[in-house]
Amino acid sequence: MLANWLRAGVGSGRVTTRYPHPTFRDEDGCRAWHTVAAGGARPCLAAACDCAQICPTGAIRFRTDLLPEVDAAACIGCGRCIEACPEGVFAWSDRIDQAMRYTARAEDVAQRDWDELDAAAAGHLQSVFRRSLHVRHIDVGSCNACESEVLALSNPYYNFHRLGIFFTASPRHADVLLVTGALTPAMREVLVATYEAMPRPRLVVAAGVCSLHGGVFRESAQFVGPLDQVIPVDVMVPGCPPTPYAILRGLLEAATRREKVATHG
Repeated sequence: MLANWLRAGVGSGRVTTRYPHPTFRDEDGCRAWHTVAAGGARPCLAAACDCAQICPTGAIRFRTDLLPEVDAAACIGCGRCIEACPEGVFAWSDRIDQAMRYTARAEDVAQRDWDELDAAAAGHLQSVFRRSLHVRHIDVGSCNACESEVLALSNPYYNFHRLGIFFTASPRHADVLLVTGALTPAMREVLVATYEAMPRPRLVVAAGVCSLHGGVFRESAQFVGPLDQVIPVDVMVPGCPPTPYAILRGLLEAATRREKVATHG
């Protein structure tokens, strides 16, 4: 049995993604979570604009020129708006640069070159492995979709250990706090205690629509509120759920920000 397993492994060759290697391209299989893109959309005229009401999370609004805007932090990618609206008002987007948006405090992230940032952060972690990034993950009330994507980071395909990123069970050993799920009253105290136990400089990555906005749980009496209302959030990764690539990008951004803080105080 072991011989068969070894034979299969050798026959498969290298399966780990090259991301964020400079030669990596979206066409290599890196697909962001499907979301609704408003870019290039046409105006939604007259009564048709009522199609925004179909959104279960209130992620859609229309500007004065009747062009739609979609809040990536609230969009769960259900596609109801595409079905309800006239053709061409909304469209699926599966490209990373269109579907994923990060919010780093007080920065215009739309102008950031994420590919360059990824390569720089990964190169730094690989060249100085002793400064590896340790991540404490905490689920504050999730359906476990985000957790399944987080778990995939350590499998042979994504293998984020090659970049010097590791999970840790202790917040006292963590550089970054990765939070998923819609924050519940029962987990608020746990979250705050975990955050306060981390050594400075401590950074927070909020992943998934539930942590950023609340998603379909936003109106629930058991939803405390978006994560940034409870603890400071440095990087926000939307998606329902965000892909391992999206989460990895958020962690690489956190690694870069931590290095800047450590260098400049």
